[in-house]
Amino acid sequence: RISPNGGVSPRWRKDGKEILYLAADGGIVSVPTTGTDHNFEPGSAVTLFQSAMRGVQAGTHFAITQDARNMLLMGAAPSQQPLTVLVNWDRANP
Repeated sequence: RISPNGGVSPRWRKDGKEILYLAADGGIVSVPTTGTDHNFEPGSAVTLFQSAMRGVQAGTHFAITQDARNMLLMGAAPSQQPLTVLVNWDRANP
């Protein structure tokens, strides 16, 4: 089993060496993988961080880049709070 406590919205890294999913508690979990189609071996699950997302519907609001180094998580923001968008943040810290 990949997700011992359940999970939704699995996302594969393009090279197939990692799978990420949303845990029931809102955690974004990473599981390294090795092997081939016939000899698949999942590693130990590690929670990368907690999100405010919950449930199956949250899966449509979770995306990763092909290398799984960056993620996009959408959620409801309080209407009274300003929204700050940071663009090209990775270019400032190569």
